[in-house]
Amino acid sequence: MLLRSIYISIPSFRDSRCSTTIHSIFDHADHPDLVSVGVLDQSADPSETCRVPAERQHQVRYARVSPAAAKGPLYARQLLCRLYKGETYYMMIDAHTTFAPHWDTLLCKQWHHLHHRCGVGKPIISAYAAQNLDEMNAGVVHHICRAQPITSGKLFPGQSGSVRLSTSAYRRTPYVSCNYLFAEGSFCATLSCELYRAGGLFKHVFWGEEAMVACIAYTTGYDVYTPPRLYATHQYYPEIAGRPDNLNWRKSVTDPNAAKQQQESEANIAAYMDPTNTNGPIRVRSVREFWQAAGFKLSSDGSVPVQSNAVCTSPETLV
Repeated sequence: MLLRSIYISIPSFRDSRCSTTIHSIFDHADHPDLVSVGVLDQSADPSETCRVPAERQHQVRYARVSPAAAKGPLYARQLLCRLYKGETYYMMIDAHTTFAPHWDTLLCKQWHHLHHRCGVGKPIISAYAAQNLDEMNAGVVHHICRAQPITSGKLFPGQSGSVRLSTSAYRRTPYVSCNYLFAEGSFCATLSCELYRAGGLFKHVFWGEEAMVACIAYTTGYDVYTPPRLYATHQYYPEIAGRPDNLNWRKSVTDPNAAKQQQESEANIAAYMDPTNTNGPIRVRSVREFWQAAGFKLSSDGSVPVQSNAVCTSPETLV
């Protein structure tokens, strides 16, 4: 059977669009009864609460954190992995996402195409979600193929760059987008275990979230592909109906220990992504190989990635 259960994780920080996202998930699925949603609700007032259709309440799992106690997107995604209950597939999105009709059938078909027809053992489908319906319907995808320069004082890239493509092929990349990622359910468990092993809960990380997730995926044997079509849009811009968005988590931080916790978390990311790090019982590829696949050169002693504006080296495409 092609379709199996799907778990979608949504970190929502004071996001009035979360309810629309949840309605879109269920309203546009061919098989909504097979979908479960995990929400980390960090709302400050009722207008920001993630409301769920009454008939779908039993399919939504909640964790709640006050905005003042929020600790960033990577921390939120870790908490959401605790709500995973063994579903066949796992999807990572943001709280301001709109799905296309039949999205569940179409995403499962893409995953099965890579796994069964193309022989990819552990595929992940990921890209930056479309900016709007016109872009999605035109078949434009954002292939993540390079990292931004590593900022002074950091040992890992904080953001990735993409190119717009219209293609019928699947393109391999070492990079992921955390606003559109679809994988087998085991990746949720793998991600959770590796993050805890690397440093527990990662607090106040606003730089390096996607690099860390990508490194974990690559070194534990998953292969990331940009798909030829996307089935969701993401609202990248900060206002809706004239109402300023509240998505800047950092401005709401009141914890006096936040700076120290951020420093500790970033140090743990750097240690995990150190090219000389060979620890990891479930790794099937080295961190060094990840950096090489990501297009970075290493320092003479092999310990530090040094190339800026790196472009991923793998030209592999699958049809």
